[in-house]
Formats: sequence, structure tokens, C-alpha cells
Amino acid sequence: MSIGTLLAYSLVATCVLVLRYQPEQPNLAYQMAGTTDDFNESVSTTDSQGTFLDEDKFNLQSLLFPKNAEPTRLSGYIVNVSSAGVGLVIITFCCLVVFGKDLILEGNALVILPLAVSIFFCLLFTVIIWRQPESKTKLSFKVPLLPVIPIVSILVNVFLMMQLDEGTWIRFSVWMVLGFIIYFGYGVWHSSESASSGAESGTVNYNRPNVVLNNKNEKRAFLEEQTTSDSVATWEPTAE
Repeated sequence: MSIGTLLAYSLVATCVLVLRYQPEQPNLAYQMAGTTDDFNESVSTTDSQGTFLDEDKFNLQSLLFPKNAEPTRLSGYIVNVSSAGVGLVIITFCCLVVFGKDLILEGNALVILPLAVSIFFCLLFTVIIWRQPESKTKLSFKVPLLPVIPIVSILVNVFLMMQLDEGTWIRFSVWMVLGFIIYFGYGVWHSSESASSGAESGTVNYNRPNVVLNNKNEKRAFLEEQTTSDSVATWEPTAE
């Protein structure tokens, strides 16, 4: 339970780190919009952001001095790669600290040098992520001090995971293998996301007749119904 909880916390911190710097998607914008007007405005904004991508090219300026104030696919890709690099560096750092602590206390250069390199690359990836434009999507709550808080959270969680004994890791690995077999053997082919993707591409999964394929149309109908009900509720008959 400890390793599962710490892994879940690490995944949440990674998602917070990655999603804040991604360009706004039309379907996500529609889910977060309060009206159809907001949805149309969000879609137009996303389309305008997409045009920036054709002009962007990967170079040193895009890493440290991006020219766009809004996230693009290029900046989102840079954050994805940098986040993966942060994860690998943190795992390497924690392994060296936990399993080589005796050598660190002795001042062994074979351990201290990789530690210094890990810290340098972690700071470098953090600066690269920090320099990328953040999403301006309005949410009820946003984690402050990005990207520092998610990276520190990942570091603490991975360090605590490394403190667990071998038996915990063995049991965790067995359950993860079983979970991957079930997911990739059955779950991924029968999920609602797979059904909706098949509907957009023109293919229908007849194995799931109860899956709703026209989510956007239903959302629009729901918003129109809400608007109609609100207008009816505001009308009050005059007393005779």
C-alpha cells in the first residue's frame, strides 16, 4: 500500500507538471466552458495557437526564451521530454543516495560525481520547464510555484519508495505485471476512450452498445436545455 500510494502521488505530481504547460485542446475546452460561446472562443484560441506551431522550430531559443506567450505543441513537447528527464535524474539520484550512502560518507568520488551531475541536470530541466509558457485556462485551483512543487514532490516520493524493502518491490512488480496483462489484453480495447476514438475515426465498437458516441452533441443539447430552463424559470406570471 505504501509503494502504491507513493507511486500514485508521483503520477499526480507529474500530471500537474505536464498538463500546466500543454496547449488547450478543443474537447477539454468544451468540458470546461460554461456556455457554447465560451467553447467557440476556446476552440478559436486553440486554433490560433496551432498556427504558431508551423512557425516554431526547435532551437536553443525555444528552450530558454520561447517567443510565444501561450503554450504550443512545441513547448508542450519540450516540457514532456524535460519531465521525463527529471524523472530519470531523480530516480538515479535517489538510488545513489540510498544504496551508496556509505560511499558518500567516505567521500568516494565515484558516487559524489554522479550525484553532482544528477543535481545539475535536474536544475537544468527545471529551468527549461519554468521558461515555457503556462496555460491560461481558468481553474478553481492551481498548484502554485510550478515547476518546483511537483518536482520536489516527485523527489520525496521516489526517495521514500527507495526506502522500502525488497519484498515490497517484488510483490509490487508481480501485481503490476498482472495489471498490465489485464489492461493491455482487455481493458484498453474495451474502454470508453477507445470507443469514442473509434467513433471519431468512423469505426464503431459494436462490443459496447451502451457507450455514448456523440458526447459533444449531448453536451451541446444539455447546455441548450439548461439555457431554456433558466429562461423559463425567470418568467413569473402576474397575479390577477
